[in-house]
Amino acid sequence: MKKILLLLLVTFSLISAQAPKSDFTVGAYYTAGSYSNSNSSESYSLYGVINIKMLDRIVLGYDNLRIDIPDSNWIYDQNFFVISGMKNLYPFYLKFDYAYAGGQYGELFGRKYYYGSITDATHIMHASLLYNVNLFYIGLGGTYSTGSGYYDLSTKYIEGKLTWHPSLSFNISLMPAYTTTDDEREAFSLGAELFYSPASFVNFSLRGFFGDRVTYYNSDYQTVYNQLETQTNSFSVIARLFADKPFNIIGAYQSRDFTDYTIEYFTVGIKYKF
Repeated sequence: MKKILLLLLVTFSLISAQAPKSDFTVGAYYTAGSYSNSNSSESYSLYGVINIKMLDRIVLGYDNLRIDIPDSNWIYDQNFFVISGMKNLYPFYLKFDYAYAGGQYGELFGRKYYYGSITDATHIMHASLLYNVNLFYIGLGGTYSTGSGYYDLSTKYIEGKLTWHPSLSFNISLMPAYTTTDDEREAFSLGAELFYSPASFVNFSLRGFFGDRVTYYNSDYQTVYNQLETQTNSFSVIARLFADKPFNIIGAYQSRDFTDYTIEYFTVGIKYKF
């Protein structure tokens, strides 16, 4: 009997040691924005990522954004919340996101900002399906956003995705997209992203698009660009140091063109995996 119990204990220990483990990663980021129309912005973000047995994923995120509008003595404060889930049903991957952005305008009187009744709220829902065949991933996703308050706007965004993933150190994606809005805007765009890891401790991502987008939600990074103006193109580069280690440092630069102005974003962040 003792031998049987010992054998069962050893077997259970071996299975537990071989089973995929879950982990949790937390990341904190600071972003400064410089606008060509003299506005400026700052945001602080906190994200948590739960990898469940290295298969499924849950992302929780929060971002606080402040835009200073010096020409009119106004500021804009926005809180952004997001929850995202990915289910691995290999060779299919299902993804669902929900996000909420709530903003409020404040006017400067003397040395203090006073918040009035000018507010807005945006609800964002995203769903996508990705299919793996050999070295390729093929996907289709849709995002619906509805905003109310300062300016009522609803947007539908449909995006295809084709990724060539020949190795763990390199992949490239193309993302054609179509956008419609209830204020009668219609837009087409073509996005692309290139990932490259020249060494185990560092990797880079180059990402951008040409064409037009409106209130764009990035489902890969769980970020939103919910300006009312049409976005005409963008370019970004992301660098990650000590990649896939418990502690990582992230730096990013973005340039985004809108119909009336351009924004440059500079981001620095840290991540730690438990």
